[in-house]
Amino acid sequence: MAEALGLSPDASEADILDLLRGGRGQGDAGRQARVAQLAELDHIAREFGQRDRPARHAAGKPDPARFVPAEPLQAVLTERNEAQAVLREQNVRARVDDAFARGWLSPAMRGWAEALCMSEPDSFDLFIEKAIPPFAHLFRPATTSAAPPDLARGNHAGGAAEEIAICAQLGLKPRALRD
Repeated sequence: MAEALGLSPDASEADILDLLRGGRGQGDAGRQARVAQLAELDHIAREFGQRDRPARHAAGKPDPARFVPAEPLQAVLTERNEAQAVLREQNVRARVDDAFARGWLSPAMRGWAEALCMSEPDSFDLFIEKAIPPFAHLFRPATTSAAPPDLARGNHAGGAAEEIAICAQLGLKPRALRD
């Protein structure tokens, strides 16, 4: 390259860069000469590249395996697809669990709901949107830990007889239910 630019063969990289950048003390004629030299070098490089190119590349059919190794690319794509499948399954399970907890589905419907949500998420959403939660009552607590309504309002006299009867049946001291 140094010889093509008109420098001695043992010219340093700094000398070549200085010449290409516009070196000191050179006028417009020097710059025009450098541009001509660069154009000639570009032409030589293009000819060399075309001459060395295989026939199939010259016809516009590059070999993709030469530019992107197929095995690492396949490994990356496989890993990405597996990660997406895991995320999709987690999303489906979460949606079905939510519908189950809100009473839209019975335990027997879980497998069907997961399959529907996996294959056709829009159909699953439409089912949940249009259906009435027929199983919601199954998931509500049957008893409460709250005090009876009379006791909650402070009315202890109205239920005294019932309270004594209950304590007797359970083997508790009278007024044990109030504590």
